[in-house]
Amino acid sequence: MRIFMESNCNLLSVVYIRPKAKFPTLESLIVKIHEDGKIAERVLDLPLYSKYKDDLYLRSSV
Repeated sequence: MRIFMESNCNLLSVVYIRPKAKFPTLESLIVKIHEDGKIAERVLDLPLYSKYKDDLYLRSSV
């Protein structure tokens, strides 16, 4: 966990996926994060957003 917390993360918001929510368990949060990732991958396959898939900002670390 410490390695993750000391890492840089580049983020670009291109589409709204879902509203903020409370989760009853850590496991349910993790499941939703994985679902969100799958949605984001499908969105990046759409012609309108595909240019962001290989964006250098998202591929390089700061």
